[in-house]
Amino acid sequence: MQAIYGINPVREFLQADPTGIEEIIIARGRGGKEILDICNLANKAGITVTFKDRPEIEKIVGRVAHQGVVGLWAGFRYASLEEVMANRRPEMDGDVIVIADGVMDPHNLGAIVRTAYTMGANGLIIPAHRAAEVTGTVIKSSAGAIRYLPVAKEPNLARVIEALKRKNYWVYAAEAGAQKGLEEMDFSGSVAVIVGGEGQGIRRLLRKKSDFLFAIPMVGYINSLNVSVATGIILYRIFSSLRKM
Repeated sequence: MQAIYGINPVREFLQADPTGIEEIIIARGRGGKEILDICNLANKAGITVTFKDRPEIEKIVGRVAHQGVVGLWAGFRYASLEEVMANRRPEMDGDVIVIADGVMDPHNLGAIVRTAYTMGANGLIIPAHRAAEVTGTVIKSSAGAIRYLPVAKEPNLARVIEALKRKNYWVYAAEAGAQKGLEEMDFSGSVAVIVGGEGQGIRRLLRKKSDFLFAIPMVGYINSLNVSVATGIILYRIFSSLRKM
């Protein structure tokens, strides 16, 4: 059983698809319109709503910012690579797949999910090892976007890149110090963009297999960005190129 916590994530799950949610737990004394909305959505879906003291809730989710609202969910199902590719977004004139190589911080991973969904990506691919998985923290940080965006967990990202190339994807890797800048890239058709994890960046083999390396232009004395911020900048640039007007 997996815990979804926070007002917006729980509400988004109930609105999108309540399948698999077995119980909603609300802290005693918690009220207001948002809580009433959650209770109404749960009742409509036939989901039990129970009220518990906050110490009881913290036994379930720990000391996290649960906002007095927790959903108990049967668990997250990872998508296949084929499902990610098939999830074409009608708002876009091309396909966009994000590959997050070794992102360790679940807050960053959740933020990437949220940005990828709102910027029209088909889905996200993460490695099966040495990276954050989809947890309650990721779900909360995604603000419910995890319910809409397929996420695949693959054991070999190099083979994923090869498979995408066979499907006519161009593969771009964000690399600090690359000779070409983001603004020089021609994002059209089917695009896969690789972003690297905190500290180590993209692994050498994945850089080698990419078609293009690019850097985000910056000024000042700091030459790096948080991975979720960098992903947002990159995806907005791609979104601007591929969005249907």
